[in-house]
Amino acid sequence: MDPNYVHAVGEIVARHGGKYLVRTTNYQRLEGEGENPAAFIIIEWPTKKLARLS
Repeated sequence: MDPNYVHAVGEIVARHGGKYLVRTTNYQRLEGEGENPAAFIIIEWPTKKLARLS
């Protein structure tokens, strides 16, 4: 992941009340098939509305 991108997006997420629960490139797929994503990210939002606006 590009550190500049991660920093910029992190500021946007925080500004809208989001909080990273998981942000990693180190993960193991337990089931399913297909190409693995470059990163695994889970963001918690205070409300569904804020999640949709971001």
